[in-house]
Parts: sequence; structure tokens; C-alpha cells
Amino acid sequence: MSAVLNRSRSSLIYLLGYPGVGKYTIANEIARLNGAVVVDNQLINLPILVLLRWDAVSDLPPGTLDRVEPIREAVLSALEEIAPPELSYVLTNVLDDDAECRALYERVQRIAARGGAVFLPVLLRCDPEEQLRRVTAADRVARLKIADPEKVAAYTRSTQLLVPDDPRLLELDTTHIDAADTAAAIVRRVAELSRAG
Repeated sequence: MSAVLNRSRSSLIYLLGYPGVGKYTIANEIARLNGAVVVDNQLINLPILVLLRWDAVSDLPPGTLDRVEPIREAVLSALEEIAPPELSYVLTNVLDDDAECRALYERVQRIAARGGAVFLPVLLRCDPEEQLRRVTAADRVARLKIADPEKVAAYTRSTQLLVPDDPRLLELDTTHIDAADTAAAIVRRVAELSRAG
């Protein structure tokens, strides 16, 4: 019997980590296992990036990310107010360790709680050499995700990620574990949390 049929509660899984650690790939594997809707952060960025014909490498014009925020707000409001509570979701994001990103994390956590969903934050890590190899993948470029290893390396060195202070936090290293196995471990953890109530 599939995980979809065994699921007694909906879930909201929040995949966090630097660019190139596998968030989107793992999110899609989770969706394959449990039928969750994938809300990748790039889905929110794409309407603006497409307008710019961004090449995934060049510097973005000043103010680009400010224009993304109303889209993020619309998505989160819809998730909070009109999304069917019986559906499960997988969100992906890179969250810096600052007040704005902490507020975003806490909002997603509240959305899960209000909908009665099992909430699981997952911090994905990867060996830097493997991470930088991954960021140049053709599918990333096609989805307008940053594909410049030098910029990603500089960002990773200079930016501290938000590590949620949450007893449910699951930390996984994706360097040597394929996406399907990583997704299976995450879905198992959601099932454990669901059973624990």
C-alpha cells in the first residue's frame, strides 16, 4: 500500500539548505512517495526571472528580489487560507540566519499548525565540492537557478544558514545518498511524527 493511502495526517515539509544541495530533486522524490505538492522557492522567483531572460549566471538587476516578495506573499497566503487542508506540501528554500528569514520560517511553521499538518523542517547539507559540481547542472540552468560555482561558493562562505531551533529538525547530508533514499528517510520521519501525534 502506498504512503499516500497510509497517511493519516497531511504534512508540511520544509527543505532548507544552500544552493545545490538537492532540495528540489528531493522534494520531487517526496512528492512521488506521498503525493505532496511541491512549492519550490524557484517557482516563486520564476515569473520575475523569466521577464529578465536571466542566464542563471549574470548579476541580477538591483531590486529584482524585492519584486519577488509579493509573489511569495500570495503563495503563502493561498497556502494558509485556501489550500485544501488534506493535501501535503513540500516547500524548499535557502534561509539566511537573520530576522527576516526567521520570520518566514515561523510563518511556514504556523501555517502547518493552523492546518493541523505534521511539520518537519529538514536541513540538507552537502560536501562543498559536490555542491559546486551540482550547481552547473543543465536542469538548474533551465529552471533559472543560480549556476555560477564561484558565486555559490562565495555565498556559502559568507552566509550563515538558519538552523531552526526545533526538536523535529532533521539534518541530512546529501553528498553520498541519492535523492530517492533521502526522500524515503524524510517520509519515514513524517510518519513517525504523525504516529506520535
